[in-house]
Amino acid sequence: MIGRTISHYRIVEKLGEGGMGVVYVAEDTLLGRRVAIKTLTAARGLGEQHFRSRFLREARAVSKLSHPHIATIYDYGEIENGQPYIVMELVKGSTLGELMHKEELTIPRAVEIIKQVAEALAEAHRHGIIHRDIKPSNIAINERGAVKVLDFGLAKEVASAPVIGSDPAAQAQLNTQTREGVIVGTPMYLSPEQALGVEVDARSDLFSLGSVLYECIAGRPAFAGKSDIEICAKVIRDDPPPPSSLNPMVSKELDRVTLKALSKKTDARYQETGEILQDLRLITEDLRVSTVHPPSLLPTVNSDQSRHGKMTVRDVLPRRYVLLAVFAIVVALGILGVFLFRNELHDSVIEPTAIARDWYDKGVSALHDGAYYTAMKRFTEAVKADPGFALAHARLAESYVELDDLSKANVEILLANTLASKERRLTRQETLRLDAVTSVVQRSFREATERYGQLAAEVPGNRATAYVDLGRAYEKNEEISKAIESYQRALQLDARSPAAALRLGVLYGRQQNQAEASKALDNASNLYEALSDEEGRAEVLYQRGVLLVKAGKGGEARGFLLRALEITRIAGNTHQRIRTMLQLSIASYAVNDQEGAKSYLATGMELAHSNNIENLIIQSLNDLGNYFFQHSKPAEARTYFEQSLQLALRFGARRNEARARFSLGSVYIQQDDPKKGTPYVEQALLFYEQGGYRQEMIQSLTLLGQAYDLNGDYDRALRGFERLLSMAQENKDQLQEALSHKNIGTVLAHQERYPEALEHFTSSYGLYNSLDKRLEAGYSQVSRADMLWRLGQGPEGRGVLNLAASIAEQPAYSDLKGRIYIVRAGLELSERNFHQAIIDGGRAIKLDDSETKRPAIEAQTLVGLAHVLSSAKRKGLHECEEAARKAEETNDPRLVSSSLLALAEARLNAADFKGALESALRAQAIHTRAGQKESEWRAFLIAGVASQHSGNKQTARDYLSRCDAILSALAQKWAGEYANGYLNRHDIKTYREQLILSSSAVNH
Repeated sequence: MIGRTISHYRIVEKLGEGGMGVVYVAEDTLLGRRVAIKTLTAARGLGEQHFRSRFLREARAVSKLSHPHIATIYDYGEIENGQPYIVMELVKGSTLGELMHKEELTIPRAVEIIKQVAEALAEAHRHGIIHRDIKPSNIAINERGAVKVLDFGLAKEVASAPVIGSDPAAQAQLNTQTREGVIVGTPMYLSPEQALGVEVDARSDLFSLGSVLYECIAGRPAFAGKSDIEICAKVIRDDPPPPSSLNPMVSKELDRVTLKALSKKTDARYQETGEILQDLRLITEDLRVSTVHPPSLLPTVNSDQSRHGKMTVRDVLPRRYVLLAVFAIVVALGILGVFLFRNELHDSVIEPTAIARDWYDKGVSALHDGAYYTAMKRFTEAVKADPGFALAHARLAESYVELDDLSKANVEILLANTLASKERRLTRQETLRLDAVTSVVQRSFREATERYGQLAAEVPGNRATAYVDLGRAYEKNEEISKAIESYQRALQLDARSPAAALRLGVLYGRQQNQAEASKALDNASNLYEALSDEEGRAEVLYQRGVLLVKAGKGGEARGFLLRALEITRIAGNTHQRIRTMLQLSIASYAVNDQEGAKSYLATGMELAHSNNIENLIIQSLNDLGNYFFQHSKPAEARTYFEQSLQLALRFGARRNEARARFSLGSVYIQQDDPKKGTPYVEQALLFYEQGGYRQEMIQSLTLLGQAYDLNGDYDRALRGFERLLSMAQENKDQLQEALSHKNIGTVLAHQERYPEALEHFTSSYGLYNSLDKRLEAGYSQVSRADMLWRLGQGPEGRGVLNLAASIAEQPAYSDLKGRIYIVRAGLELSERNFHQAIIDGGRAIKLDDSETKRPAIEAQTLVGLAHVLSSAKRKGLHECEEAARKAEETNDPRLVSSSLLALAEARLNAADFKGALESALRAQAIHTRAGQKESEWRAFLIAGVASQHSGNKQTARDYLSRCDAILSALAQKWAGEYANGYLNRHDIKTYREQLILSSSAVNH
């Protein structure tokens, strides 16, 4: 390239080379100035488009910025062969890293440099741009002493959409857009968010700035270690000592500023660049006053600690599962070579120490028993005894996941896989187990079940343990039947496996099979007693209490929980004791012992706080909220959910935070406030999507779909339910598929797209019927009947309703029976059987015991209209007005519009033409926005007839014309059997005759 001319830039010399490009000094032949030209060197065929996109991102990002401390972009273009280049300001001078190595940095000068970098970042952040790669080598000081921030190759616009999904590789790649071919960069300047592979904002740059400041004033990096993995783990986990402990010339105020910038929790960090700038300016003034000849800092920074060079793929062996860490990007062509190299290097298996193995085995036992805190403590001892014990690190990660400490879990699973790659060769069974545990931590449960299935088939003498692990993986994937089979198989192989018996009892309880649950828990209790395992006995008693509370037997539950509490007190297991106290609080509420409940809750919370086990409090507050929610006490439920959320936010418990958000959203949505509830659920969904929480994703998407539907946002609801249907079909989950078809049908019905809705209800019924889900099948049948009569298939609709009625005879199915009466009332009204419509509607009103009373409002609307049309106009009008008033209180646009349309018809029949017109137009506006064409044309018909009777012929003509156009388009869309059936429906024929007569009257 030397001597070559690109556009009007003549290449003079090579300045440097990075992982993505080469930088040259060039002569601008037009302006006669020296510039820097950066070219792309990424190999063709290996993600070339990604390289080019990132290269272009740098040019576009910096071109938006104009600031004295940001290196200016002059030009951008492509060479003849399509290779892109960027022309930028040539900065002559030294990098901050070079100054530190030359001992040419004083505290005042360091603070001044960092302040100028902060000013540059403030400009970038104002434009919504995050640098994401602040480090000494990207900070240049020119010959005049001015600071220039370089290399926006990682720059990201905050408004860009986040990656949503559960694929760890995709998330890692999002957060490692630093170097291609090899991983280039310095983990010590990353923020914890970057190291964990989660979404970042401007506060990430401030953490990196704090890392650079720390190194400048302390004389060594804030996060140092023997390997990049160790450094990254410290970034996530450890707080550095105050800089003043390393350099006594550092003031306490400068300590404070530096350490605040390095806060692990983003909320405790500087929230915007202006805040740290203000503090740095004050410090600069203080230094000017107090220091005339500032001393040099500590000796040259150790090059091994600084590591401003490159980290190659060989530094981190890629495994099948790419880790959620910034330095774990995989280069496809490097995998095979590195793998072979490692296998040649390590030809022997190194066993863990006996002490570490003993702690590990005890930890696995506690993990299987559900004693996650105990398991965490035991695995911690195992890794202390043998830091190179990869499986112990992996199991420790698994216990951290159970305790909702995802940051520590990510660190440990990263270390586990790295140790397995670099330190010790594992046996095939150990590799399978490590891969399985990694999959559990990363929530790839399908892969986990495959690995544990292989272990169960292959491992001699220890297959029962593998089946317990397999059962746990199936549980987490919500495959309860398979989980039960796995635990049963474990007991067949080892009848003395208390963990398998315990989990069986819990799962039978979830299935409300009390007899089998009690039998399994009795077995578990006997097995733990035979082993003199008091923690196990306490866990069985605790689980009995949980199941009994859910079964509504609070008194019995308290008896078991009190016995468990006594065992935990004697055994000294604080974690179990706290759990039991908090569950006793719920059991006490169940028997109306308010004082006892509050006492247990307060004591448990105090004990948890004093032992730093806040996650138990967060979980229990959410459990209390759910208890009150299930017992129709939404106000109390909200209080506990809000407390749970506040604590989760304070302690960074992200999974419990999502759980609390979902729960809060559920309360609001089910209490007729979807607008307030949906943001909570949307935020929970984002976490579940990023973490791959499949079951929670399904629950969130379902709830959001229902909320959007309730709010009249039908298109959004439809997209969510269609996504759920696709997920269900992909996972071959017939039950979820049936529910998705039903929900899609419901939204389509609310949009009045009856033929399409009918298809989905039919599919839903078929699936529910094949799964022997009688109640669900009954609801799908009712919905099918509703669509059939609306499409003019009255006899078929009656037949389907009769089939559903046979299911609804059971006393517990009163809601289904009420729905049948509503649909039948609508059918009878359409066929002008007014008396029967009134009877069926009245029955539906009596059966409605819901809090929202939506079914009763819908039924009252039908009854009122039936009275109006059967000559009881005054009574019917009053009922329609009452129904419309109640509908308005629900804020349900569908209920509001349908009740307004019925009120408009009632007023028209009562000769209240002004009121009819007003109600019709209000209904029409809602129907038009929602795309409800079938109701829209009828609203225009009423508006036209009311205008005609009021003497407004032109207005009437306009309304009737629009009515006719919409009806014609609808008939054309439903062409064939459905169109003919609809147009020949008794009530529709009546409306059409009215349209013809009114149109004739206003046109003559």
